[in-house]
Amino acid sequence: MRFLLFIVAFLAITNAFGQKKIIDHTAYNDWKKNENQQVSNDGKYISYEINPHRGDGFMYLYNTETARLDSFPRSKEAKFSFDSDYLVFKIQPGYDTLRNCELNKVDKKKWPKDSLGIYLLAKDSLIKVSSLKSFSLEKENNWLTYFVDENEIKISASKGKSKKSSSKKSKKKKTHSTSSESKKKSEVEYKSDGKVFTIFNPILEINYQYKDVTDFSLSNNGNYAAFIEHKKEKVDSFQLVTLDLKNGKTRRIDPKFSSIKSLTFDNKGKQLAFLSSTDTTKLKSYNLNLYQLESMLNKVIVDSTSTFLPKDEAVSENRTLLFTDDNRFLYFGVTKRPEKEVKDSLLDSEKVDLDIWHYRDTRLQSQQLIELKRDQKKTDVYVYHLLDGVIIKLSNDTLQLRPTEKQLGDFLFASSDERYQLENQWEVPNLEDHFRISLLDGSIETLKIGCAFNGMLSPKGNYYTYFDGKKANYYLIDLQTKIEVCMTCSSEKVNWQTDVNGMPMVASPYGVFGFSNDEKSVFIQSQYDVWNYLILEKKLVPLTNGEGQQRKIRLQPKLWSSDSLYVDFGNLYIEGFDEKTKGTHLFNVIDHGDYTDLVEKYYTNHTISFIKSSKNKETIVFRKMSLQDYPEVRFTKLFFESEINISSTNPQQSGYNWANVELINWKSYDGIDLEGLLYKPENFDPTKKYPLIVYYYELHSDDLHSHYIPKPTASIIYPTEYASAGYVVFIPDVRYKIGHPAKSAYDCIMSGTDRVLNLLPNIDSTKMGLQGQSWGGYQTAQLITMTHRYAAAMAGAPVSNMFSAYGGIRWGSGVNRQFQYERTQSRIGKTIWEAPELYLENSPLFHIPNITTPLLIMSNDKDGAVPWYQGIEMFTGMKRLGKPCWMLNYNGDDHNLMENANRIDLSIRMRQFFDYYLLDKPAPKWLTDGIPATSKGKELGY
Repeated sequence: MRFLLFIVAFLAITNAFGQKKIIDHTAYNDWKKNENQQVSNDGKYISYEINPHRGDGFMYLYNTETARLDSFPRSKEAKFSFDSDYLVFKIQPGYDTLRNCELNKVDKKKWPKDSLGIYLLAKDSLIKVSSLKSFSLEKENNWLTYFVDENEIKISASKGKSKKSSSKKSKKKKTHSTSSESKKKSEVEYKSDGKVFTIFNPILEINYQYKDVTDFSLSNNGNYAAFIEHKKEKVDSFQLVTLDLKNGKTRRIDPKFSSIKSLTFDNKGKQLAFLSSTDTTKLKSYNLNLYQLESMLNKVIVDSTSTFLPKDEAVSENRTLLFTDDNRFLYFGVTKRPEKEVKDSLLDSEKVDLDIWHYRDTRLQSQQLIELKRDQKKTDVYVYHLLDGVIIKLSNDTLQLRPTEKQLGDFLFASSDERYQLENQWEVPNLEDHFRISLLDGSIETLKIGCAFNGMLSPKGNYYTYFDGKKANYYLIDLQTKIEVCMTCSSEKVNWQTDVNGMPMVASPYGVFGFSNDEKSVFIQSQYDVWNYLILEKKLVPLTNGEGQQRKIRLQPKLWSSDSLYVDFGNLYIEGFDEKTKGTHLFNVIDHGDYTDLVEKYYTNHTISFIKSSKNKETIVFRKMSLQDYPEVRFTKLFFESEINISSTNPQQSGYNWANVELINWKSYDGIDLEGLLYKPENFDPTKKYPLIVYYYELHSDDLHSHYIPKPTASIIYPTEYASAGYVVFIPDVRYKIGHPAKSAYDCIMSGTDRVLNLLPNIDSTKMGLQGQSWGGYQTAQLITMTHRYAAAMAGAPVSNMFSAYGGIRWGSGVNRQFQYERTQSRIGKTIWEAPELYLENSPLFHIPNITTPLLIMSNDKDGAVPWYQGIEMFTGMKRLGKPCWMLNYNGDDHNLMENANRIDLSIRMRQFFDYYLLDKPAPKWLTDGIPATSKGKELGY
């Protein structure tokens, strides 16, 4: 008997201690994120950060050869040097330290500053620099540059405590500086906007420091630096200084200016372009200068006397100067010359504050006001020929082009939507015209009129490709012969367009991936495969041999590096999404000249969320995730011959009741094949009753392997948290029919709920809830007017009245909402005048009398996507008819919550709402009594 009692007691104790914790808002601070993964160019080192939701994190450094792992507290933004011999990062003062400063209202100027950490990899030693303002690591040389938040040179960057002391005697540092200690006593005192600026090579121990510096630039080859010194005595004075990094010699370039901007070296580091002004007024006109570093000759290319410029125009400070890599061209911008402000004699109270909305405006006033700063900075693009000094105008306000330093030919691609701006307010896709611009003479050649999708010009400008959405095919034009061919018309059973899921619009293409380096091939992506169009043979061949379509794997070409303008097989890999398993395949493409082989190198029943190769291709860093597996940092050598996990971000997960997920299939009431995700608690008991929450937003079944860490929500439920708390969570795909989004949602969600109840008879059908945000919020509001099946519902940012929403404004962009109802997500397909009955059918507001389900609404007064009055209309309608309804308005917050405090609050209230209605837990005060305005900010009512 005693033995039996012992066993019972032992089992009880074991059960008590073995009970896993439930996820709720109290767990958020314990969960961490793995961020900022970096790999050194030689593939030997990997760094990453693990940061908590609140508090201080660590930066980790892993040696792939020795498996040594080092950690650096409060360190962020790590980067490896070009030669892979040091690591640089920012060291923060600490969360509690800064929080106490804010809590005690300490002046921000007196807050502790960040420090700079420089870790020498071979020496295992750490250099620290205090009072860091900013730092930058050069991509093509080994120099480190940084500013400190002061303007007096005290000491040069010095070695702090080493992580491990070195017995070797270090070399003497080579330091150059200009400091206050070296000033001549007769020098006049001055003020400066500049800070102490340092150029440092920690390996060679060369250190250049200068004060009064406001901006800088380094040449790609690492031979020269240029920086701007600012001094203010009676007037502002800016001087350009060049530094020869080989010998430390500086040269101050005369004259001094009232402003210098946009320091830019050419690719070879022999020329420096910059903007300068001698205007002493606040509004300045700029000249374009070109300085030759070897001859020390400074030439003004464009100034106020340049005859090719209209009198009211000048060089723009708003477009960055850009040399092409071949040193043939220099791009710059020109804009209206700033006009002096006329002194105003009126009081503010005597001025009218007015916007005039005109029916012939191509853009609404609301959109114009949001885009005002952008419009004021618009520039025309010009090109300067570095060989012969010719200057050509390339674009104007209506012609958009994007110059790049990777210029190979003599042409640029350009587009213009000027003719379609008015109708583009409601038509999707937006139309535009395509052009080819000559860099030699500025001539503009029309390529195609009324294009719905982006076109592509080959790098040398010889070919132009475009996609015709109505014909569902790609076309190519030989710009020398003007012969146009259809590249994909021979492939009748291949789908070139993306899934728009019932939107009444022309579907966009998967895209042209690029050209081969001899410009004899164009690479095109279809739904499942990658194709090669042979231009001379006029033949389309499958680069991936049709494996994608055959195996139902969506193959997508990826580049390890974006440095090249062409598709290089040595820089290419193929990533495949498996439609059956939702897992990931990785392939190499082997080019045999006459044909290619697709070689599968790796498969995982996970989603790969990050992948990056070292520059020498020796090491691949990647992260893969599933519902159970956090995406830890892993690396592999020899393209996935093996893989090693090197991080442990959230080991505490094993102590929580987590979730399991399965992919389920069913047919809708209309016979549509559907998929969905079904989440159950890890400790699911088939003999126990469970509540069900249904969440939805378009298509989610491809997210089978997504991992959801516990964190405050911006708007939705997270299945892991709710499953942990004893809910079953169902996320069905929703397929739509034009004109009837409400009926489509009803068909998919209701039939999906039936399927879940058949699979899990222990679901309590009287305890089911709905939750959705934005488009999902609309569906929630609409569904409860169509069924009494659900016991509680939460709608975030719902549209309730499609009539008033149709003519409303998306305040985040200033555009009218009509396009959304006629062409995109709302899927009505017609105007309110053509089909008012469809707007009535799909508006929850007009069906509120049918509602019996309690509804919680979130509708925020600074929502930039859905006007918050849509939530008000729904709330006031339900309130008028005595329907249980609550509305949360997070003051000043957006469509999805941005403020962390608001996210935590929503997480708590939404959970309390569902717990009350679906788990029979006690109701919080805010739910039973509300919180009056007199108690706002004083009482939470949890």
